[in-house]
Amino acid sequence: MDAEVPVAASASVTATPTAESDEAAILVAYREFFARQTEISMAPKEQRRVLLEPFTADPALERVLRGMFAAEEIGEVGYGTPEVDPAVDSVDGDEATVLDCQDTRKFGRKEVSGGEFTTRGIKHAKVVATMKRGADGAWRVASVGYPEEPC
Repeated sequence: MDAEVPVAASASVTATPTAESDEAAILVAYREFFARQTEISMAPKEQRRVLLEPFTADPALERVLRGMFAAEEIGEVGYGTPEVDPAVDSVDGDEATVLDCQDTRKFGRKEVSGGEFTTRGIKHAKVVATMKRGADGAWRVASVGYPEEPC
């Protein structure tokens, strides 16, 4: 009598990314970019690039680093976190656009020595961000623009 032997399932399954999974990954990277700015601005100078790279790509990566180094030169550091409410506007291959209306009143720069705020944001800051998918499949913030008009 022949016994039935179960057939082993294939060990590798290739998942095809869906628009929903792309949008979720895009928003995770976008949110992390803004949530970690203050923490990273306080990190040792030589660690900042490595801390930003998982969710930031050029040209935004270089721009953020230059801003952090310039703030440090004048004795300032980041504070707070903006309140974000992003939405993916479009995805075209490995590039996406995110639109947001942030409350940045509790986000900006302050003096390291006395803690006095040197910059403050506004309640309705319009943000347009370009996201890029890297060779590793991860989405990263590549540029951030702040159009003049409020949202």
